[in-house]
Amino acid sequence: LTPEAAALYREDARLAWAFFERFTDPNTGLAPATANVNTGGDALTWVTMWDVGSQINALVAAQRLGLIEADAVETAAAKILNQIAGARAEGRLLPNGVIRTDVLRSGSSDFDGCDAGRLLAALDNLRRNSGLGDEIEALVASWDLDQIVVDETIYSVAGGALKSTFKSHCAHYAARAFGRWGLTAASPYQTLDGRPEADGHMAMLEAVATIGPLGAEPLLLEALELGPSPESTWLAEVLHVAQVEEYEETGTLMAVSEMPIQREPWFVYLG
Repeated sequence: LTPEAAALYREDARLAWAFFERFTDPNTGLAPATANVNTGGDALTWVTMWDVGSQINALVAAQRLGLIEADAVETAAAKILNQIAGARAEGRLLPNGVIRTDVLRSGSSDFDGCDAGRLLAALDNLRRNSGLGDEIEALVASWDLDQIVVDETIYSVAGGALKSTFKSHCAHYAARAFGRWGLTAASPYQTLDGRPEADGHMAMLEAVATIGPLGAEPLLLEALELGPSPESTWLAEVLHVAQVEEYEETGTLMAVSEMPIQREPWFVYLG
């Protein structure tokens, strides 16, 4: 990067970090996933563990970029760790499906396996980049994660019932994140072993098609947070080529992603 480009990226990072500075609740240490700055800061005060993982990663990144000091990271992270102790239901202690950002330790008793994958990836990041390693490992060890990985499939819990996350684009990413904590999980993208490369790639596309639309997340998040895997690297290239071809044919720039919104269906895909 040129110095000018680096300065622009740093300004982008400073603007992104300003969101957390403005909206983080001083008591819980949690920030909302979305807020409408045009209405004085109306915010969605429920967040998922995916959102919490994003905030943890933001803390680590802000420290690396010199936006905050290391002791500020640990102070902020300690508050977050206290809020995600989890809930016990059906004999299992697991991270909450959603929690309030404005109320101490208030959340649902459901559990989302995909969101937990993001949280585990972020906690591994924080474990490696702070002095809170012992506290983080104790927290993760307290959860009964081994009870929701059945036959190498990660399950969510809704209304007390287990629901497989395998047919989801988050399953590969979550499997790698769970692996950072010693839990082995399978991925629907694992089609390369024992096949010629072309056959493996075709089988992977078939697996993707059975799941649904493919976006930049979590393919690129995986590369940033866990390092690239052969599967996500190839699929990211497929997505990139498709977007380039769309631009060449129509003149419309494409950058397929998703974002949360404050009403149903809660997430929208953007191009």
